Amino acid sequence: MFDVSRKDEERTQATTDDLALELRAMLESVRKFYGRFVVFRSEHEAVAMALWVAHCWTFAASNYTPYPYASSPERESGKSRFLEVTGELVPKAWYVDAPSEAVVYRTIEKYQPTILLDECDAIFSDKKDSEGMRALLNAGFERDRVVPRCVGPKHEVHNFNVYCPKALAGIGRLPDTLESRKIPINLKRKTRSEKVERFRKRDLKTETDELRADLSGWAKAHTNELVDATPDLPESLTDRQQDIWEPLLAIADLAGEEWSVKAREAAESLHDSDSAESLGELLLEHIREAFGDRDKISTVDLLHKLTDNDAGPWGSWWGKDLSFTNTNGPSARLARLLRDFEIKSKKIRDGNITSMGYEKAMFADAWNRYLPGR
Repeated sequence: MFDVSRKDEERTQATTDDLALELRAMLESVRKFYGRFVVFRSEHEAVAMALWVAHCWTFAASNYTPYPYASSPERESGKSRFLEVTGELVPKAWYVDAPSEAVVYRTIEKYQPTILLDECDAIFSDKKDSEGMRALLNAGFERDRVVPRCVGPKHEVHNFNVYCPKALAGIGRLPDTLESRKIPINLKRKTRSEKVERFRKRDLKTETDELRADLSGWAKAHTNELVDATPDLPESLTDRQQDIWEPLLAIADLAGEEWSVKAREAAESLHDSDSAESLGELLLEHIREAFGDRDKISTVDLLHKLTDNDAGPWGSWWGKDLSFTNTNGPSARLARLLRDFEIKSKKIRDGNITSMGYEKAMFADAWNRYLPGR
């Protein structure tokens, strides 16, 4: 007998496979496009941004729209270039410079652009002047959240819908409420030996037009498939982090197993950090002082050297634990701080003693990038 249900299953599977192949190709193209112009700290950032770009074209299907926040320990690490590259891939890119609250609120409600906001450290340095933008970003993360404002000559209350994709860039941390809404995008300062392509919009127009057309066509055909998506969420993430990644993981799952795995690895890795980025350069400088003429140093010895350095916060952080020979907590915290610079401890030998520690060569790249000429 002719098995109709089996034929339907085969047809559905073929359609699903075609969709996954098409989406994979687009995600890979976006990932590689970023890699030509931006120096990320790891491949996880590129994976996250490829998924987020696809999300920008389908954000109407999601309950949340996370904020990629491109940051680095110091200036001249490619944050503005990151936003420029992003602007060539997303729908209705709008670079917001010295934003007027009234203009931003009305533009979002009318056009639902993709907002690209640079210099966040300067914007949020004045808490009073940034209250409007802060309220917009806090509410605009979630569908159906609105911000009430008085408008018109009669000062009538209007609830502004501020839900749309937004990418941010700056130095250091965002205000706490925005920190919980971000995808951490960590950038590296390019060394002289590292080569990235020169970014010229006019030379890339044909390529970016084709990429946007592919993304737009895919979104029009498949956005509805994301409306009821319920991807498995990594348990290691907090509730808010799961909100952040749910729309991106739904897209990754449509792209097939390889992207499902890469996306979850990226989510866990990017949020597995408690680094204080503003202290990164200071930590690197004090570690270099601690090494002195040595080629290697144990973790415990390094911690003692750091806590003895009155120019940093390390003594107040770890001094008490070390005084009670409790080194596990300080060692783990130091490891998390150094992970952002791609530095991990290893077993080292000093005479007949083997312990966990660091070799000076491990820091050469970070010192070259963030302490040049010092």
